[in-house]
Amino acid sequence: MTTPTATEQAPEASEATIRREQLVREAVKLQAEQEAIKERLDTIKTILVTDLGSGTHEVGEHKVQVREGTRRLSSTRLTKAYPADQYPQLYKTAIDTAAVKANFAPVALEDFYDVGAATVTFK
Repeated sequence: MTTPTATEQAPEASEATIRREQLVREAVKLQAEQEAIKERLDTIKTILVTDLGSGTHEVGEHKVQVREGTRRLSSTRLTKAYPADQYPQLYKTAIDTAAVKANFAPVALEDFYDVGAATVTFK
């Protein structure tokens, strides 16, 4: 007596399994291609920044705009230079969610949770 194959036992489940496997294989392949494309784009952009400098440039039939990086204050360096205990006027208070969780029962906080979008990761 032979054992029936998965296809003979449940053809719908087998078709769904095959479809999912194909989708995951395609997604993993696309993800690898995307990473390679991103690396190449970053390299090209670095070369163009060096070659062209800031401004808008006509390159063939395209316009290439190179903008300087945005200046931002470094909160890490500012915190080291101006600690809160010496410069309290530079700081603001914010709710401590860890303290809230420690002081309230989980059921009391149910209405305060937000749920982010689902994520899918391929490995």
